[in-house]
Amino acid sequence: MSFLTSIGISFATECCFYDLVLNMIPSSGSINAALLYLPCQASYNYTMKWLQVLGLATTYISVVLSETIAQIQGNKFQSPLSDKIVTVTGVVTAMAPNRGFFLDDASSSDIKVSSGLHIYITTTTNIDVQVNRTVTLNGTVSEFRSNPNDLYATRIINSTIIAVGAPPPRQLTNLDVGLDGYLSIPNITYPASRVEVTNAELNPELNGLDFWESLEGQLVTIPKPIAAGLNKNTGFWVYGQDWNVTSKNSRGGLTITIGSNGKPDANPQAILIRKPLDANMSGAAKMPSVALGTALNDITGIVYYSYGHFSVLPLTAPVVKSFASGSVQPTNITSNFSSTMISFGNYNVNNLAPDESTRLSAIANHIVKYLKTPDIVFLQEIQDNSGPIDDGTVSGDITLANLVDAIAQVGSVTYASIEIAPINNEDGGKQGGNIRQAYLYRTDRLSPFPNGPAGTVVSGTADQSVAVDMTSNNKPKLNFNPGRIDPLNDVWKTSRKPLVAQWQTKPDNKILFTINVHMASKGKSSTSNWGDVRPPINGNVDQRKKQIGLVATFVQSILKVDPNANILVGGDFNEWSQAREVFKPLIDVPLTEAVPLGVPEVERYSYVFDQNCGALDHVFASKALVSCRTGVTFEHVHVNTWANATDTRISDHDPSVGLINLC
Repeated sequence: MSFLTSIGISFATECCFYDLVLNMIPSSGSINAALLYLPCQASYNYTMKWLQVLGLATTYISVVLSETIAQIQGNKFQSPLSDKIVTVTGVVTAMAPNRGFFLDDASSSDIKVSSGLHIYITTTTNIDVQVNRTVTLNGTVSEFRSNPNDLYATRIINSTIIAVGAPPPRQLTNLDVGLDGYLSIPNITYPASRVEVTNAELNPELNGLDFWESLEGQLVTIPKPIAAGLNKNTGFWVYGQDWNVTSKNSRGGLTITIGSNGKPDANPQAILIRKPLDANMSGAAKMPSVALGTALNDITGIVYYSYGHFSVLPLTAPVVKSFASGSVQPTNITSNFSSTMISFGNYNVNNLAPDESTRLSAIANHIVKYLKTPDIVFLQEIQDNSGPIDDGTVSGDITLANLVDAIAQVGSVTYASIEIAPINNEDGGKQGGNIRQAYLYRTDRLSPFPNGPAGTVVSGTADQSVAVDMTSNNKPKLNFNPGRIDPLNDVWKTSRKPLVAQWQTKPDNKILFTINVHMASKGKSSTSNWGDVRPPINGNVDQRKKQIGLVATFVQSILKVDPNANILVGGDFNEWSQAREVFKPLIDVPLTEAVPLGVPEVERYSYVFDQNCGALDHVFASKALVSCRTGVTFEHVHVNTWANATDTRISDHDPSVGLINLC
C-alpha cells in the first residue's frame, strides 16, 4: 500500500498544547518517524480510528494492543502486558535526557494502579517531545532491572511513532458522479445528491470532505504551509509542503487536471485559512498578504466549517517565510511579420474604465512587453465611456482609444479598434458599465473584410444578428462585420453576446474569422465545491452550455460554405477546461482547443479560484488552422496569477497569446 509522506496536524485541550504530525507510509513500506499528538481523553479512539481509516490495521492491529497506561501498569508489581506491543497515549510530564520521557494519561481511579509510564528512548534529538504535550506511539512493554536483586521497572522500549494519514488526493466525495466528477452538470445529466441526506460513514482515506469532517473542531497544525493562491475576503488557501499533492504547478499552486481516474482533480488537500481567533485582541497581528507559492511558518488553529468551506481558524495570524522565486517571462510567440502567420492575444481586462490611467498603462505594458503586441487582440470587459456611472452611455470608443494611446506610449504600435456597443444594462456586469468584447488590430497586418458595396465595411448594431452570406466566388462572408450572434435570443439574457469579425491579412488577403466570447458568469448561483449539493451547482452552466451551442452552430454555418475556413473562437468562457460536457458542442463541430504544446497540464492556467489554478480563458481553432504547417501555438502569460498581492493585480485573469498559420 502506498501513501503520501507527511502532514502535520495539531490538537489541544485546556491544559496542554500539542501537535499531530501526520505521516504516511511510502511505497517501500517503511515508517517515517513522526509524532502524533492527541487530546488526553480522545486520543485512544482517535488513534484507532486513523489506523483503521488508513488501512494500517493489517500492519498493526493484529499485533498491537491499544491500551491505557493503567492497563499496562496493572495492579501488580509486573505488567500484565509484559513483552506485548502496545499503542499508548499520554501527556508528557517530564523529560529524562538520554532516557526518554514520562507519560501520564490520568486513566487510573484505582489507588493500586499507576497512570504514569516511562518511555525509554536513548535520544529525543530528532523527536519534538515537550512537557505538557500529548504523545501517541507504539512500543514494547518491558520489565527492566539492572541487577538481579532489584525490582522491575515497567517501561516502553523500541518505541515507534505512529504513522497516519494526510488529506487524500483527487476527489472531495464519491457522490460527485458523472464523467467530469465534481465539475459534472447536476440536475441535467446527473441528478444531484446531498451529503447531509446521504449522511454516509466517513471515508477520510478517499474523500477530502470526509477527511476534514473527521477533524472538525480539532486544533491542528499545518506544517510548512504553501499558499495556493492570493488573499480573498475569506482568507487564503494552503497545503502542507510535504503533502502528496497531485497537481502542483511550478509556482506552487494546485492546478485542476484530469486525474488517473479520468475525472478532474478537485485538489482537496488544500484548506482555507480564515481570520485568526485573536484578531480582535489588542496588539494582534494582521493576516499576511500572500501570493501563489508563498511559504509560511506552521499554522495552528481549529478545523471549522462555515460559509461553504472547511477551514482552519488560526490561533494567531500566520507568518510569511518567503515568496515564490522567479519572475514572469515575456512570450517568445510572435508572427515576425510573416505574411502567412498571424499572432493573437486575449485579455479579460476586468471592467476597464476610460479614466483608469494606472491600469491602462499597466495593461498596455502587458500587451507590449509580455504579449509582444500581437497582430490582433481579443478583449473582454471593456466598459463604456462613462465607466461604472449608470447614465445611459453605451459606446466604449473612448475607453478603447485611451487603451490604444497607452499602448502607443509604451511601444511603437498604434492599434485600431472595433466594438459593438450593447443595449444599456442588458449585457450583465456592473450596472452602468456595459462591459463588452472588442478587438484591437494592427492595421499593417490585417483589416476588416469589406462586406458592403464598393468595398465598404458594414457593421451590425446591438440587436442585429450576424449571418453568413456568400461572396461572388462562393466563399463565406458576414452580413455584418463585426456582428453579434443571435443577440435577441434569451440564452444571452444579462450576458455578453459573441462578437464575430471577418478579416483579410496583408499583403496576402488570407481570410480569417474570429469569434470573441465572454460567456455567462458563474455568479452567485454557484454552490461551494465543499458544500452539500453533489456535484456542486455550477452557476449558470445551463446557460453557458446553450451559449456555446449557439456559437458552435454559427461556426458550422461558416464551415457549411467553406469547410476549409480559418476560424478562431476565443475569450473568457467562464468555465474550466475540465468541464468537458460544457465544451462538447465546440468539440463536435469539430474545433480543437489550443493548449500550450510541450507544457505539462499543471502549467495550463489563467485564473486562481479558491485552492485551484485553472483556465477560464480558451481558444478553439478550426481544422484548417490546426492542420496548417505548425498548427496553433498558444500560452498563458502569468502576469496576474503570479502577482505578489491581490491589490497589485491588474486583472483577475492572465492574458494569453498565440500564433496561427494561414494556408
